[in-house]
Amino acid sequence: MDVDGDQVVYSRIDAAAELALGDATDWDVAALSRWLDRTTRQRDVAQPVFLEFCRRVVEGVAERIPVAQLVRGKFALRRAIIARVSQLRHEAGARGVQLLLGDIAPVLALGDNGFSFSKAGYDPRTPYSGPWRPRKHLFSQVGDLKHGGEEFHAAMAIDDHAAVKHWVRNVDRTAWSYALPTATDLFYPDFVAELTDGRKLIIEYKGADRTDNADSLEKRNIGARLQEVSGGSVVFLWAELDRGGGVARQIDAAIG
Repeated sequence: MDVDGDQVVYSRIDAAAELALGDATDWDVAALSRWLDRTTRQRDVAQPVFLEFCRRVVEGVAERIPVAQLVRGKFALRRAIIARVSQLRHEAGARGVQLLLGDIAPVLALGDNGFSFSKAGYDPRTPYSGPWRPRKHLFSQVGDLKHGGEEFHAAMAIDDHAAVKHWVRNVDRTAWSYALPTATDLFYPDFVAELTDGRKLIIEYKGADRTDNADSLEKRNIGARLQEVSGGSVVFLWAELDRGGGVARQIDAAIG
C-alpha cells in the first residue's frame, strides 16, 4: 500500500516477489531498476537510456541503504525518481537544451532492428578455420570464432543442445548483425538461437572476470528487460565460465 497524491493506492504482490520481514529479498539492483523503469517510463526518453538511469540510481542508493529496504520502500523511490526527472527537465529547459538522458529511440524486440533467421546476407568477417564442423549453425561458415577458446566451447555446447533447432554466431557491426541498444551504443550478443519450441534464445558469454563491470551490468539488465517485454518468445542467457555446470546446464536452467 502507498499514498499517491491524496489517494491511498494498493496492488497485489506476486508470490515470486513476496518480501520477508527481515533484510532478505529475491530482488537485486537490476530487478528493482527494471521495476522502476516499468512504472516511471518517460515516453520521450529511449528505454535503454532510462533503464540504465534507473539502474545507476538504485546502485548509488544501495551503497547506503540495503536493497531489501529499498524494495520495501520502492514506491517512495519511484516518487523520488519522478521528482528527479522533473527537476532535470526543469533545469534542462532553463538552459535551453534537451534533457541529457539521450536521444536514441530503439526498441527492445526481435525483428524491430531487421533481425531474422534469414540465410541471406550473413558476413562471417573472419571465418572459423578449425577442424570442428557444427551441425546446426545456420550458415556454412561460422564468423569470428577462435578454435579452442572459451566462446568456441560455448558454441559447441549450443550446437550439441537438444533444444536448439539452429543458431548463429552473431558477428558485430555487420549488415546482418543482431543488436540490442544500450544507453550509449549498441550491444551485440555472442549467439542467437532458435529453439525447437519456436522461442528465440539470445546468449551473451562472458568469462568470470568480466561479469561485474559497469558495461556488463548494463548489458545484462538490457537482456533481462528484452526477455520481460517479449511475452515469453525470447529467453536471454548471460552465460559465464564454469557457472552452474557449464553452458549446457545454464541453457537448461534458462529455458526451463
